[in-house]
Amino acid sequence: MLFNSLVFGVFLASVLALHWAWPSRWWTAEKAFLLVASYLFYGWWDARFLLLLAGSSALDYVVTRALTGGAKRRRAWLMASVAGNLGVLGVFKYFNFFAGSVAAMLDAIGLPASPGTLDVVLPVGISFYTFQTMSLSIDAYRGRLSRCPSLLDTSLYVAFFPQLVAGPIVRAGGFFPQIRRKPRARPALFLHGFWLIWLGLFKKTVLADNLAPIVDATVKALADAEAVTAAEAWKAALCFSFQILFDFSGYSDVAVGAAALLGIRFPANFRAPYVAVSMSDFWRRWHISLSTWLRDYLYVPLGGNRFGEAKTYRNLMLTMLLGGLWHGASWNFVLWGGIHGALLSAERRILGRGLNSRPAGVAWDATRCLVIFLLVTLAWVPFRCPDTASMAAMLRAMAVAWPGASLQDLAGQTPILLICAAMVAVSFLRERAIVARRLPAWAQMTASVLMIYSIANHRGGSHAFIYFQF
Repeated sequence: MLFNSLVFGVFLASVLALHWAWPSRWWTAEKAFLLVASYLFYGWWDARFLLLLAGSSALDYVVTRALTGGAKRRRAWLMASVAGNLGVLGVFKYFNFFAGSVAAMLDAIGLPASPGTLDVVLPVGISFYTFQTMSLSIDAYRGRLSRCPSLLDTSLYVAFFPQLVAGPIVRAGGFFPQIRRKPRARPALFLHGFWLIWLGLFKKTVLADNLAPIVDATVKALADAEAVTAAEAWKAALCFSFQILFDFSGYSDVAVGAAALLGIRFPANFRAPYVAVSMSDFWRRWHISLSTWLRDYLYVPLGGNRFGEAKTYRNLMLTMLLGGLWHGASWNFVLWGGIHGALLSAERRILGRGLNSRPAGVAWDATRCLVIFLLVTLAWVPFRCPDTASMAAMLRAMAVAWPGASLQDLAGQTPILLICAAMVAVSFLRERAIVARRLPAWAQMTASVLMIYSIANHRGGSHAFIYFQF
């Protein structure tokens, strides 16, 4: 069930009507209703994988119950959760990838092999809810849960429909306190939820879906070994940078907004990432729930920056490589993670040598933003291209000319790029308090009307959310 579909609109309206009409004293029954609604939302795609979702919930409920109940062999219980969750993820998402990679490596050294493959469908959202359920068990192991939530609460935590398919990845400590009793109706939160939903749908249907055909045409030409000009390659790269931003942040806005309509607060998953002035700043703004998950459950346990420079760089690289692999079973995603790991390591090295002195001012920050944006855009090339051959062809085409040489051509062919750039520029000005951070009520109302009009009249073709594939 897609957020940008009429079916979801009817579904959400029905759930909201029943939710707010339900008496507060029957909150346990209503949580069961929300769980059933969430399972309906997920099962709309393929009901067979509801068993997988329920099984993951049951596993981490049992583990969490044992860990919060004073069970012995605590590490063994934790390993049961990690092995169970990663085992399922490995079978459905990575088995064929690793089998094919091993076969290619053996073939390269003259030992041809034909490993078996699994003909399985990748369950939607499995990477997201796997990380979410694992964090529950890890938090219980670390003593961050005072008591074990009920099976119903655990199942709702895993399957709650606003965040189930593509995040944000919600932590137990932020979710369970909100469902101990029925949330109160708060008009301000309700209005904020509506604003986020319209904003998210505008980003997805008007911006991202109109950019998608430009990107798809260039990537298809590269896959078919057709010639692509430098202007076409740069246009596709820039369009994809904005497409993935507005596609994914649009989904997150709708998710946070839908939860707000139900009285539940979710953390923001994006905070104007393209106004970042450094790579570390970018990762504090992009897919925040994943970047903080990787920091807290992978980078810090590996040692973080506590054991010297060399091990810090190792930990950064391992974290980003695994973060890239989390996105998909492809070496291109691993390469994307490696590029970000290398950039973060290089940045840390530069800062460590005291080379961070800079003139103050908006112009210098704008220059840094532009440099980071171009680096991030180049890194998106392996992320988007389906294979290394098309990636190499696109990078070769981009290397022919600096984008400034074709800037007029790019802007003339793609006015939507100017709209996207203007939105980023406004975010930059708001970050530096040059313009107001919060829109006045009349401006929000006007913006809402314009967004609804644009959604109705200027939406692009129907495209699934990019992060559904992860």
